[in-house]
Amino acid sequence: MFQRIQTIAKRRGVRLDELAEMAGVARATLYNIGDPKVSTALAIADALGITIDRLARTDDAKPKRRVAR
Repeated sequence: MFQRIQTIAKRRGVRLDELAEMAGVARATLYNIGDPKVSTALAIADALGITIDRLARTDDAKPKRRVAR
């Protein structure tokens, strides 16, 4: 999950130390985040301006639209 947080933060122009402060978590928490508490993940997602679903997604692909046949 750290890689995902780092990628999204970089895209938004936010340094990890800034993100930690915005989310109200220790910087070490971001670096050692494996399976965070829901409250921690929610705080990070909120600080990044994204949903917790987007934060938890394993790929950055947009959901595929179904086409009627």
